[in-house]
Amino acid sequence: MYIATGAPKVHLSTFTTYMSFKTNNKDMYVRTFPNSLDVEVLEWFMKLQLDSVDSFGAIVDLFLAKFIWSILKWKAGRMSLHETTSTPR
Repeated sequence: MYIATGAPKVHLSTFTTYMSFKTNNKDMYVRTFPNSLDVEVLEWFMKLQLDSVDSFGAIVDLFLAKFIWSILKWKAGRMSLHETTSTPR
């Protein structure tokens, strides 16, 4: 379940891998994707214009555009952690 604080690319990869074992029908990916979202993210998804979500590729693009900041935030946190745990040379 994606909760808006994780890495969206990892979520998409996990979701598509899971779905590939169930079906090759991309329409089912579109219909099932909302079930993989936490309430906050689902609220965002439900506000999308219906004509903007006509394929799973469109969902991927919109999802990454919205939650790419999670990747940047995660990377910044890792850099900060690395700086505090490194020993000077």
